[in-house]
Amino acid sequence: MHAVLGWGVCAAITLCQFTDSWVFSFPLTFVPQQLEILDYSSSDIAVLVGAFAWANQLSFIVLTLYLCTAQLDKGLRELRRQLRHLLFASSVHFVTTLTMAMFPNFEVITAGRFVQGAVSPLVSVYGLTVVAIVFDRARCALAIAVVIAGSCGGELLGTFAGGYLFHVGGMRLPFYVTLGVAALSFLSLSSALVLARPSSGDVARATTVQPLGSIGATLKALLTDPFVLASCMVVFGAQCLKTAVEVILPLFLQNQLGANEMTVSIFSGVLAISFVFSSVMHGYLGDKKIIMPAKLVPLNVVLMAGSAGAVVYWTAIQPILLALGVFGYALGGTLSPVCDTLLQYCDEHPQLSYQVNEAVVVAVFNDFWAAGLVLGAFLAGVPNEFDRFSQRSILVVTGLCTTLLAACFAHARPSMNAKEM
Repeated sequence: MHAVLGWGVCAAITLCQFTDSWVFSFPLTFVPQQLEILDYSSSDIAVLVGAFAWANQLSFIVLTLYLCTAQLDKGLRELRRQLRHLLFASSVHFVTTLTMAMFPNFEVITAGRFVQGAVSPLVSVYGLTVVAIVFDRARCALAIAVVIAGSCGGELLGTFAGGYLFHVGGMRLPFYVTLGVAALSFLSLSSALVLARPSSGDVARATTVQPLGSIGATLKALLTDPFVLASCMVVFGAQCLKTAVEVILPLFLQNQLGANEMTVSIFSGVLAISFVFSSVMHGYLGDKKIIMPAKLVPLNVVLMAGSAGAVVYWTAIQPILLALGVFGYALGGTLSPVCDTLLQYCDEHPQLSYQVNEAVVVAVFNDFWAAGLVLGAFLAGVPNEFDRFSQRSILVVTGLCTTLLAACFAHARPSMNAKEM
């Protein structure tokens, strides 16, 4: 596929991932504070966040089980089938957001987020597999980094924009803007459906894959491999820590600093910008073979763990902004390098490359991603919204556990092929 068309498809997928994460995150800045004003508890707030997370997790499990046994077509036909799944998810985001804009109450928003969480795995899985099909593996690192930057950038920028739009135009304006983002995503995916073509490398790889045909055998082949399991667990820990920060931060800023929605959105914007910059930078360096970003993952996780606890340690603005910037940078240097390295490892593994479809690898990766979202939302809802010490303790303990998982990741790396090392 021509490079320009390939990057055009990548841009459409990035916007789709951005939209999927945006619809999850844009209420997180202003809805928790509004619920708190209406005397809803922190547990109620966690339910609203968890509605998306639980539906997301259950849907990921169903999709993974399906992919483990499905006989998937190859080449252009499969590529277009995956793009149609993305179009369906994009249309669901539009309809549910429109419903929430018309009826912005706790019950409707919770139900709408549950439906959005149910279709989100289609975007998470097929977004990455489309990029892997369109780009040759040797030049895929930057494309994957851009897509993941779009995904997490949408989540982080959504919190920034949600608070700002609420501050400017009230409760409904954030939903109306999200409608426009969803419509743009649908149109760009429609264009990608016409333009997309598989790479020559993907066509060659497709003829060699012979799925095991059993759910248990496929999952066993993946999860008994030390590096695959360590990679998934690092993503699980990082996503858990990120979600806890996202839920705790607005409550902490409001209760400890008296911050309004606009101020909270500025803090979230710092986190978003640093994440996107770091993700793209690590992808570029890996694509150009300047460094191996996976080798920096343990260091980035240590930075992420330390800065997460620091976010709610100080009550001064400058240290909090610095901690959020470091956290975003470290998060960007963790998620996309782990995903790219995992796909490359499975593609070059002497057994996995012949037995496990690429979509299954991405689905299992995202199962752990979604599980981290669920646990992070749960942990963030445990402390009372005014209990600063408990909030900090949750973030510190979660960060330490993620650091231990990163140590396992570093230890598992020698099992990889010499070519990748």
